[in-house]
Amino acid sequence: MDHAGGIHPFVKTVRSRFGFTVQEEMRLRYLVVASATLSLLGACVIIYSAVRFKELSRRFFAIRLIFFLSVTDLLASIFNILGAFVDVHTVLITEGSVLCYVQAVGLLYFNLSSIMWTSCFAFTLYRDVVPSYRRNALREYEVYFHSLCWPLPGALSIVCWRLKLLGDAGSWCAIRSSHAREYLIAFYLPLVLAFAFNLGTYALVWWGSRERRGERTT
Repeated sequence: MDHAGGIHPFVKTVRSRFGFTVQEEMRLRYLVVASATLSLLGACVIIYSAVRFKELSRRFFAIRLIFFLSVTDLLASIFNILGAFVDVHTVLITEGSVLCYVQAVGLLYFNLSSIMWTSCFAFTLYRDVVPSYRRNALREYEVYFHSLCWPLPGALSIVCWRLKLLGDAGSWCAIRSSHAREYLIAFYLPLVLAFAFNLGTYALVWWGSRERRGERTT
């Protein structure tokens, strides 16, 4: 059926470009919104607990890092939910939408920030199990964590925006699907590096805690 018969020409674009019908795309968007809502609720619980029990945040530095990690997850969830209000069909036709660009920048920034906060937490946990290291000195790293986890994702997001890489990416707005290589560099490369760092760090934490348990039993 053609456009005169009631089907928007974008339906053909969806099927050929992304492999989804309009109905399948909407179901995918609903799933994203549902999962983002659950993530938002979980982040709210953690943030409320950290604010409600401030004494624990003062005594345990790791709780402060979990707080900042939860803040980034909460904001990333909000931008994911924002995708339900972005008319991706119109974005493809007009090649421009302020709301789409806002979602793309927000998702890239806060997801990258969240990834970096996980590595800061892993590093803190590792330093905490080193017997010869002063535990109180861990707080001195907080300023470095903030210097890394907020400006660097912002710089990457601004570069992607200035290079006009952001926009329609299928069922939501992010780095355009036509810039897959840039997407790998700007998002997935930091993700893989952080995952490798976290994996190696947690392996060292496990090994260090195992040695400390062995020392206590001998």
